[in-house]
Amino acid sequence: MTWDKRPLHELVFVLVRKKKSLMMDELWRQLREESDEIGLSEVKDSLMKLEIWGRIDVTTEADNRRITLREE
Repeated sequence: MTWDKRPLHELVFVLVRKKKSLMMDELWRQLREESDEIGLSEVKDSLMKLEIWGRIDVTTEADNRRITLREE
């Protein structure tokens, strides 16, 4: 599938909002289905933006990260 050039943080937020909570592995798998051109560092940057903007929370669980939609 081809990347549609919308900002990556928007796609990440849509995927998190759909599930309310997911692990980084699951998010990464879903993003790779969208495009194999997305890099892990770009995903981490998008997660950091969304967390700073108060849209999500990211917590570490063992060797993985849980991404949770922040309720308003």
